Amino acid sequence: MDAAAVRGTLSERRTGDVRSVRRARHSPAHDPSPPWDTAPWADDADWDWHMAAGRSHAELDALLVAAIERSDACLDAALAEDPDLGRLVARPRPPEKGETATLRWVLVHMVEEYARHAGHADLVRQSIDGATDV
Repeated sequence: MDAAAVRGTLSERRTGDVRSVRRARHSPAHDPSPPWDTAPWADDADWDWHMAAGRSHAELDALLVAAIERSDACLDAALAEDPDLGRLVARPRPPEKGETATLRWVLVHMVEEYARHAGHADLVRQSIDGATDV
């Protein structure tokens, strides 16, 4: 696997996973979509990493694109229904995790996730080719 494939695979696998799960957890009437809907989390807490290891860059990219499309559609529908970003999302959080998130929190968290994983991909790329100005 070349450097671009490594960079893309790490970033896209995780962001696709996070987008799908985050959208499902915080949107009304949305459960995780394939392949996360049938993931054996109880048997393998690192299933998402193991699943990604057996897929091509193109497959992982397609999962990310599909997750983005579903997330965008959910956000569009939520904002059309009520544009208040301060409103609580549909699924309450467990009390030990704090207050139920707002739509604003979900969106900010998505930005944080992209930034974090883009940074991880950058570190992997730098370790492969040493470039820091790409």
